[in-house]
This record gives sequence, structure tokens and C-alpha cells, in this order.
Amino acid sequence: MATIPEIEARIHALWAKGDARTLDASVELGRLLTALETDMPPGDFYTHVLDVLYIPARAVQQLMHQYREAQGTS
Repeated sequence: MATIPEIEARIHALWAKGDARTLDASVELGRLLTALETDMPPGDFYTHVLDVLYIPARAVQQLMHQYREAQGTS
């Protein structure tokens, strides 16, 4: 399993692609965010993504939803 810094590095790389990000990359980003949420202490996840990863909470929710839809678990 990847460490939190490894997950964050991959999230940064995918998020930086912005509008050039493919659907597969967006789903992967959602998967990584979901994995990060699992590894974070309860209540710290959205503060972390906003303050450390600089990703708006709304975007995080959409990406995680997109991942769950791709997995058929939404």
C-alpha cells in the first residue's frame, strides 16, 4: 500500500493536468482521494485537501463520486 506522501504526489500530478485530464485520469484521481480519505484521521480529510493539496472540497466530492460510479458503487 502506498504511503500518504506517495498518494499525495500522485494526486498533485493528476490534479495539475486540469482540463487536459482524461476521464480515466479523473477516475484515478477519485480513487486516490478515496484512498487518502481512508488513511486520514476522521474529520481531517477535507481540511487536508483544501489546505495541503489545494483542491476545493466540491471538486474532491465530484471526483470521488465519479470514481464510485465507475466502480458501480454510487
